[in-house]
Amino acid sequence: MNEANEVQANEVAAPTAPEGFLRVVSNLSFRRFKDTTENRAKQTPSKPDHEIVLVSEAVKDENGKETGEKVFKRATESYPLLVPLVTSLGLLLDAEDPQSVKQETVMQSFITDAIAKEARKLVNEGKLVTDANCNWDIAMTAVHESITAGGATYSKELLDDVCARFSKYMTAIGKPVEGIEITCKMIRARFNKMSTYRMLKALPAVQHNVETWLTDGLDATEQANYLPVTEYLIDRIEKAQEPEEEVDTASMF
Repeated sequence: MNEANEVQANEVAAPTAPEGFLRVVSNLSFRRFKDTTENRAKQTPSKPDHEIVLVSEAVKDENGKETGEKVFKRATESYPLLVPLVTSLGLLLDAEDPQSVKQETVMQSFITDAIAKEARKLVNEGKLVTDANCNWDIAMTAVHESITAGGATYSKELLDDVCARFSKYMTAIGKPVEGIEITCKMIRARFNKMSTYRMLKALPAVQHNVETWLTDGLDATEQANYLPVTEYLIDRIEKAQEPEEEVDTASMF
């Protein structure tokens, strides 16, 4: 572990991409935390495969005067991801057709985001990102498993475990007991419509609490283990907030 003043941990000069691919530099940044021994231990991977750079800085008030407190963060790590062109995957592009160009842009973004998501998992675990451990095949497999598994992957026992850990952390930071209990009921119900219909206005705050539990309430190893189920729950929260599709019944009766 190294202490540094630089915010960037590694400068990246993107290597040349082979035919049919492009290089997209992904800058993977981290949140700031109060500079304590405990927080440093929690936010530093236990078994990294490269030097982890930590950046410390003084906290300043609204007038720019130092308060005497310090915060720290892991320095941003950047990697040149190897991303296949959608045309190399079989998408036909008609440069003269605006709809075709739009489709290419959207699909290329989806592919890049999926690979960047795998890069984030590796960096959180303290691993260097390479073409071998972060590529489209790996990202596609992860997305496919997520789609085909759905909620069945996350058992009642796992959700109970999430609730126990979530409740412990939320209680420790002083969140109201009633809100914790209601959130856990929604977690166990996978944020279905029945469990959330009276809580729609509170769901953004619930999502924030779930995300805070992941980033602040778990160490790096736990974050890696609980990231998939947390992402699933956040996706369920977002879906619960989508407006119901209105059906024109006038012509039916």
